[in-house]
Amino acid sequence: MRNDLIVFGIVFFCFVIAVSTASAAEVSIYCQDSSVSGCYADDYAVVKDRDSRLIHKQGQIDDDYVIWNNNVRVNVYAGERIRNEGPGTRGYVRVRYYSNSGSLIDTIDFTNSRTYLFTQDGYIMFRSGDVAWEYSAIFLDTQSLNMDHDGDGYNGAQYGGNDCNDNNAAIHPGAVDIPGNGIDEDCSGSDAITQCTDGLDNDGDGLIDTNDPGCAGIYDSNEGDGTSQCQDGTDNDNDGATDYPYDFSCSSPQDNSESAPLSQCQDGTDNDGNGLIDTNDPGCDSRQDNDESGFMPDTNPPFVDVTMNPPDPTNSQNVLFTATANDDNSVHWVKVYVDGVKVCESYGSVCSTLRGPYSAGPHSYYATAIDESGNSATSSIYTFNVGHTPLDDDERPTVDVNHYPTSPGTDDEVTFTAAAYDNVGIDTIRIY
Repeated sequence: MRNDLIVFGIVFFCFVIAVSTASAAEVSIYCQDSSVSGCYADDYAVVKDRDSRLIHKQGQIDDDYVIWNNNVRVNVYAGERIRNEGPGTRGYVRVRYYSNSGSLIDTIDFTNSRTYLFTQDGYIMFRSGDVAWEYSAIFLDTQSLNMDHDGDGYNGAQYGGNDCNDNNAAIHPGAVDIPGNGIDEDCSGSDAITQCTDGLDNDGDGLIDTNDPGCAGIYDSNEGDGTSQCQDGTDNDNDGATDYPYDFSCSSPQDNSESAPLSQCQDGTDNDGNGLIDTNDPGCDSRQDNDESGFMPDTNPPFVDVTMNPPDPTNSQNVLFTATANDDNSVHWVKVYVDGVKVCESYGSVCSTLRGPYSAGPHSYYATAIDESGNSATSSIYTFNVGHTPLDDDERPTVDVNHYPTSPGTDDEVTFTAAAYDNVGIDTIRIY
């Protein structure tokens, strides 16, 4: 840090200006005849650099110590200060402060003790007509102020710089402004806002900012340039289902993950503990099925029974046979048999048929059933007896009996054969 202190003033009818800056040559403005103890009328103000090379010769100074003719100009830099030691008996100096473009920034009158800080680069002038009376010493103090507190290369605004936060090196003109964080990193006057940080659903897809797959990041200014996996028309996880609502993993069209979460029928786990996994389990209708336990192997046979009506038919009556089956899943078909012959078959749980008349005498019947899993069952075997139908008959039957041999010996077996005839029918033949 430099602390150069150089005096410009009027002492004993002489004035001296001394300037020292870090970025310019040190110069001195003083009376031409510096060997005398004062500046007199017709002396000149001379500007020299620190190596005493002549830069500029100023106009003459008259008896009132007014700077005549050409103006005296001295470059100044932001952070430098100009001050006086206090008024002399008639102390007065006026200094005009200009920007480098020539615009007047301020007019500084030193009539009392005062310090003035230059907030931007420019120059000061002691113009013709500005009075410099005796006993007023002016100092241009080039003490190097720390105008860049955070060391980012930009001076703070309090020193005329354009660093809007001189306590944070990440904040300065030209810095990357992170959108949506409420901080004006580039000192533009406001925080950067993009479609992906504005809190709006710019593309109307129900998703906002970085939750929208259209946003590549907070710097993305187009929220609508992307399509979620669950509405892009592509089977992104190759599971045979595409988009919402067909892919189990898609909770909505805006969902951007078609591969999570996984359904029970594609998660690689035996969820129902039956030893079968995913689509190898009959409980899985497809890979999108989320219930692996929807099917268990059926080993239970159906139940089947059969009835007949009338229960005691005659040989002139038909008989109605009805078989009914039930199962814990479903019955595939039912069949009815009479005397070992199938008389009814139905795909379903009921089979009914009207059969007969049957001949007088004993008969049998039963039913069978099969369920959709192939399990079969047979009912009990039932018997029934068919009787004769009574008729209005007054004719006796005729009967004839023979034996063989006709002349048997004492040791021969004899076979008896009886034959009966009737206009209605024979009920019973007995041989005595």
